Amino acid sequence: EVDRSEVNDRAEEVDRDWASLLTRADLNRQLTEIKACHEALSRLDSGHYGECIECGESIELNRLSANPVTLRCLVCQAEFEKENSHTHTA
Repeated sequence: EVDRSEVNDRAEEVDRDWASLLTRADLNRQLTEIKACHEALSRLDSGHYGECIECGESIELNRLSANPVTLRCLVCQAEFEKENSHTHTA
């Protein structure tokens, strides 16, 4: 006789797999944010916080206020996104 408590239908499997995937994606996003915070603190300690990693110029204060871990000034960020647009297509 089959133990019905052990039998999952396909929809339950898909739901479980989807939930697992979302959990992993959320954890990856959180780890990326934590890493960015640590890197920003390192730049602060070294005296380079607020400097664009591409051109070395100061990052606009409004950009840093909106996103304290930003790495690039507006001009360099726009160029970075243009150069890397092929990797961000949906």
